[in-house]
Amino acid sequence: MTRDHGHAHGAHGHAHGGHAHAASLSQDPESAPRASSPPAAATYAFVPALSAQDRVELGQGAGRGKVLFLDCASGIAGDMTIAALVDLGLPLRVVREAIVAVLGDDLAVEARRGHVGSLGATQFVVPEVANPLPRTYAEIRGLIENSALEPEPKALAQRIFLSLAEAEAEVHRMSLDDVEFHEVGSLDAIADIVGVAALISYLGAKVCSSPVPLGRGWVQSAHGALPLPAPATLLCLKGVPTYPSGLSVELVTPTGAAILRNLAEEFYDWPRIQPERVGHGAGQRTLSDRPNIVRAILGQPSTLTQNSGELMRLDANLDDVTPEVLAHVQARLLGDGALDVWLSPIIMKKSRPGVILSALVSLELEATLTERMFAETTTLGVRKWRVSRSELPRRIEELATRFGPVRYKISGEPALTVKVEIEDAIRIAEAEHEPLRKILEELTELGHLHFPTSSRSSGSSQ
Repeated sequence: MTRDHGHAHGAHGHAHGGHAHAASLSQDPESAPRASSPPAAATYAFVPALSAQDRVELGQGAGRGKVLFLDCASGIAGDMTIAALVDLGLPLRVVREAIVAVLGDDLAVEARRGHVGSLGATQFVVPEVANPLPRTYAEIRGLIENSALEPEPKALAQRIFLSLAEAEAEVHRMSLDDVEFHEVGSLDAIADIVGVAALISYLGAKVCSSPVPLGRGWVQSAHGALPLPAPATLLCLKGVPTYPSGLSVELVTPTGAAILRNLAEEFYDWPRIQPERVGHGAGQRTLSDRPNIVRAILGQPSTLTQNSGELMRLDANLDDVTPEVLAHVQARLLGDGALDVWLSPIIMKKSRPGVILSALVSLELEATLTERMFAETTTLGVRKWRVSRSELPRRIEELATRFGPVRYKISGEPALTVKVEIEDAIRIAEAEHEPLRKILEELTELGHLHFPTSSRSSGSSQ
């Protein structure tokens, strides 16, 4: 039997399969069968390693404050995700314990070390089960809900299966609870999903991902031929950026798509991180032009966050608008959704003093805010051009003080600046009948004591 990944419609390209002779992490290395040395880089079949070099195991919570980037240049499947995480250094026992918690039985899963081309990689294997019984979504949901999984991995596993069930329900135009999974309901696919959920919860890192390549062609299923990308895969990829691979093969399985959609918070060609560890997870299919792997990269986030995407800058030169109107226009543009609005003094023709009214807006709001500028000012033209920006991550934290709760804006990861919210400082200064400067000094010092920064900076939030 060929192993499938999370689809009610039959076999998929990342299926597991045999390789019973492969060296396994669950075996004693001394007793593991010998295999050939790594193949030439021109071939990309998974070849078991003669021996596996032990990696320093990552402890629970080792990813907190860090970024886990899933590089899916060859696509993604459930087993490839687990393999990449185990190759990164996460313990296989976490997967086994999760499987036992849900199914009440140890499936004796293995993580086999080997090579794909010249790259060392790990392959995750679940024992084959003859004639697996189909399960409805209601049955799978009950299995997970009544399991001994911890709350965090349990909730994540439920979200992944819900994405799959919603996709299948839409494809077949049926109610959610009546969806009947075949391969997805089998033991190995449940192992993939609860295993990934347990590993991600164990690591504790923020997950982001690359866009995913999609292949074309057809795949045979229990219901006949289906076009690629498979219908359920497409629906599970809602919100996930994709691009054509140029290959006539399935690169993203429904299970892989559902896992990615529920793990990744953001998608980038490459994130702003300082890499610390890399893991390679090998799939079963051999691709003709590339290693069939998922790369898991764990690293510290850089001071600057990822590029926030393309924005539009709008500029209008004005020399006959009063300050009162300018203040009104600025407020209206911000109210309409502009990210920032500012005024710059200039000298215009005939030596007339004027201002440039500038607004930073999303591409979607470009037309709306351009019309606002024309309606509210006397400008005869609005200049516009696309810009990109990098920005510091920001969060608001509340701190108990002798004045009561006070909000602080913390920028950067790790924190670079800690600033008291100016509205809170003004409120306190007025209530205490104290100069604002004095209140800001006290609150700023208090903020730095509770929220250490890597580069001390003081001031108020404007």
